[in-house]
Amino acid sequence: MASKTTDLSFNDKVHRLVKQIPKGKVVTYGQIAIAIARQTRLGGHLQTGLGARAVGNALHSNTDSNVPCHRVVDRNGRIALSHAFGGWKEQKRRLLTEGVRFRDNMHVDLEQCKFTLGFAVKCREFSFDPALKK
Repeated sequence: MASKTTDLSFNDKVHRLVKQIPKGKVVTYGQIAIAIARQTRLGGHLQTGLGARAVGNALHSNTDSNVPCHRVVDRNGRIALSHAFGGWKEQKRRLLTEGVRFRDNMHVDLEQCKFTLGFAVKCREFSFDPALKK
């Protein structure tokens, strides 16, 4: 069993964070990338390969239906055009079912439903060493 964040693959880190997003809330691809980068900081340099696109790729390749990928949107609140589990219509349907409010047909209301990934949540899930937090 992984005891440190460095023992997990990037995709595993993404999936574990996404599993923590509560129903009715969303996070952005960038939020996830930043959360992982902050917790995998080594010697003051962030590991390469992190970013919103890498998070999107990790979610798009996910095959575990227990990972609520539909709760991740872009920085403007836009839902994914090619959501892995049935396209944007399915993503929107799932979000609406959970009570997420939309500003228009393709954008969630981030002011109402954006979830903040706090250090305590990440620390519990990844068993992060708190000394690594900056």
